[in-house]
Amino acid sequence: MDAKAFFNLTAQMRDAQKNYFKTPSQAYIQKQEYLELSKRLEAELDKEIKRVRDILAREEYKKQNPTLPGFDEELLNKV
Repeated sequence: MDAKAFFNLTAQMRDAQKNYFKTPSQAYIQKQEYLELSKRLEAELDKEIKRVRDILAREEYKKQNPTLPGFDEELLNKV
């Protein structure tokens, strides 16, 4: 996911959250739909954040633990 897609997903989540909180309790079904949408979008964001953190952690590990010249890094990633 690129930065623009991340921004758009975050904006959609915030809109759903705002709609949830401004929807009166009497409109229970609509309020629940906004809540479910908010949670789904939040889960997508959490997944993307974890993906990027994992990439950054791997890069930091590589920086701190350089491999030997000619080492097959692709083989290591398959393990």
